[in-house]
Amino acid sequence: MDIMAKALELGTMIGESDEMQSYNKAEIDVQSDEKALVLLNDYKLLQIEIMNATKEERGEEVIESIKTRLKCLRKMNLTLTKQQKTF
Repeated sequence: MDIMAKALELGTMIGESDEMQSYNKAEIDVQSDEKALVLLNDYKLLQIEIMNATKEERGEEVIESIKTRLKCLRKMNLTLTKQQKTF
């Protein structure tokens, strides 16, 4: 069997795995949850902001402020996740 056939077989196996099915379901759940989308977007924007701040050498205080905001978003996300699991 050539490498392309093996790659196709592997891709098919991954696509049909329980993990991929769980991932796809989670993706659909996130896309249909407005709060999750807002948190995810805020998180992505803060990641970009911290990369830019680091690149531009804005100073440790600015970077720490952004990191603090990222931590708050993570805590909000964990709280949201726990609430969703109880339902």
